[in-house]
Amino acid sequence: MLDEQIASKAKMKNILSPEQFAKWEKMKEHHGRKKSQGKHHKKGNEKEDKKEPQK
Repeated sequence: MLDEQIASKAKMKNILSPEQFAKWEKMKEHHGRKKSQGKHHKKGNEKEDKKEPQK
């Protein structure tokens, strides 16, 4: 898998301009970070969101 990533990166470096390659790397890094968060990334507590306000 690592060999495939290295080969893919080298291929993209040959195809893209230096500016495009830098942008591609940044985008890929951001996407990888987002993907690694997976199920551990929560947006608040769903049970608390469903409660009705107390009077």
